[in-house]
Amino acid sequence: MEKDVKVSNVSVFKINEIDEEKTDKNVTSESDYLEDCIGANGIWQTFVSFAILTRSIAMFNMISIVFLTPTTDYLCIEFKDNITLTARNGTCYENCTKYVFHSEAMKTTLISDFGLICDREWMASFSQTIIMCGVVFGVSIFGWISDRFGRRVALISSSLLNVITMIPASFVSSYWMFNCLRFVTGIASGGSLIVAIPVIMEITGKRYREYAGATCLLPDGIAQALLALYAYYLPNWDSYLLGLGVTCIFILILVCFVPESPRWLVANGKVDNALKIMFGAAKVPLCLVEIALTRLFKRRTAIASAFLVTGVSMTGLIFTPEGHWATTLLGVVGFSASSATYAVTYLCQAELFPTPLRNMSFGIVSAAGKVGSMIAPFIANMSPKWVPSLIFSVLSVVAVGFCLLLPETKGKNLKDTID
Repeated sequence: MEKDVKVSNVSVFKINEIDEEKTDKNVTSESDYLEDCIGANGIWQTFVSFAILTRSIAMFNMISIVFLTPTTDYLCIEFKDNITLTARNGTCYENCTKYVFHSEAMKTTLISDFGLICDREWMASFSQTIIMCGVVFGVSIFGWISDRFGRRVALISSSLLNVITMIPASFVSSYWMFNCLRFVTGIASGGSLIVAIPVIMEITGKRYREYAGATCLLPDGIAQALLALYAYYLPNWDSYLLGLGVTCIFILILVCFVPESPRWLVANGKVDNALKIMFGAAKVPLCLVEIALTRLFKRRTAIASAFLVTGVSMTGLIFTPEGHWATTLLGVVGFSASSATYAVTYLCQAELFPTPLRNMSFGIVSAAGKVGSMIAPFIANMSPKWVPSLIFSVLSVVAVGFCLLLPETKGKNLKDTID
C-alpha cells in the first residue's frame, strides 16, 4: 500500500508541478512521467496493443476490392432478335442481351452481378476510388475526434461504423447503393487506419518505439492473408463481404476493452483519470522483435533509403522485358521497400507533433497519402506498361528530396505541449 502511495505522490508531482525555470534535465524527466510510472514496455502495453487490430478492419475494406472485382472473363450467349453469331470471349456487342461471366478467383463478383463490363467497365475501378475518397475524409474527421474527445472514443466509434456499413453492403442489389455504403465505410476505415497508432506510440517508452512502430504494421499483413483465406472459403462476393463484417464485430468487442491514452488525459487536464489507468498497469518488461531499419539508422536516413530503393526498383522495371525473372525480383524489392517506409513514417509523425494535435496531424498526413490510393486503380491500367513504373519511380525520387528536409527525431521524447 505504501508503494502505491509513493508512486501516486511522485506521479502527481511529475505531472502537475511544471515550472518554467526547470533545468533541461528536469524537463526531460517530466517528459518521461508515463515511462517512470508504468515502464517503457510491459504486459499492459501489450494488452493496449490490441487497439492496432482496428487497422485490420481498414485493410479489409481497402484491399478487398482485389476479390470483389477480380479479372473476369465474359462471353455473350444471347443476341437480340435471336441472331446467331459466334461470340468471342471478352468482346462487347451492342446487340447482346445476355453475358456469362467466369473468374478464377471467385464464383460471383461485383463485375458479374452488376454487369461492370464494356461501357460500364470503369465502375469496377470507381468502387475502389470511392472507398479511398471516404478514407481521405475519415482520417481527418476521426483525427479531430481523437484529439478532441479521446483516442478511445475514436477507436470504438470508427470500428462500430465499419460494422454498421460493411454488413448491409453485402445484401444490397444496387450498384450505387453499394458504393454509398462503401463511401461511409471508407470514412470509418480512415479512423480505424490511423487512430490506434498514436495510442501505441503514446504508451511506449522511447527505447521501444521502433518496435511499436513496426508492430503497428502487423495487422496489415494479417489482414491480407485473411482476405485470401476468406475468398477461398467464401467465393461469392456478398458472403465474402459478410464474413469480413462479422470478423470486424469480434475486433470491435476487443477494442471496447482498450483504455484511454494516459498522455491524452494528462494533456487535456484529466490527471486523475490518467493516474487511475497508470496505477493499474503492470510493469513486466516485454522484448519485441528487433527492427534493424529503425534501430540502426536515423529516421531521415531510413525513410530516404527506403524511398530510394523503391525508385531504383521501379526504374529497373521500365527497362526489364515483360516476363523476365528480374521483373518479379524488382517488383518484390520495390514493394518491400515502399512498405518499409510506413513503419518509419508512423514513428516520425508521432515524434514530430505534440499530443494535443498528434491524431489530427496523422489525419492530415494520411489524407494526403491516400490521394495516391484513390488514383492507383487507374494508374495501374495505363498504357504502355512502363508508364505506371515511371510514375512511381519519379514520385519516389521526389519523396527522397522531401525526406531530407525533415528534422531528425530519433531518441527524442514525445511532445505534450505546442511550443
